[in-house]
Amino acid sequence: MAVRQQLSQGLHDRVIDFIKSHLSVEKYEIYTNPGSEQNWSIKGEFPDILLTSKESKQIQFVIEIETADSITPEEARNQWKAYSGLPGVFHILVPRDSMPIARQIIAGQGIQTKLGYYVVGHNGEITNVQYNAE
Repeated sequence: MAVRQQLSQGLHDRVIDFIKSHLSVEKYEIYTNPGSEQNWSIKGEFPDILLTSKESKQIQFVIEIETADSITPEEARNQWKAYSGLPGVFHILVPRDSMPIARQIIAGQGIQTKLGYYVVGHNGEITNVQYNAE
């Protein structure tokens, strides 16, 4: 789990809430682990968001939210590599301005993931999420 400053943790959890509120509840069961909560796991891992198919109950997507201060080689080694081996499509979402460093770390660590970003407006609200920006 990433070590974040309190302000960043609040942003991280707002992104989780934003994504959850914009996903199809008709198509997916949505499971979240905001903050330090460990509500839902797969193979002993606790990604931020897990989406399973309502029909098959199989994991479709594993989504990890990062803030600017949690995009590090250590995070990649400790979490991203493990999450990339889980069932479903693995997405990492970072602040839009952090895409270059995230891309560099992902390539350097050889992690299989879809890289996307989120945008924070002037008022601190999440205004956009792009799941596959590559």
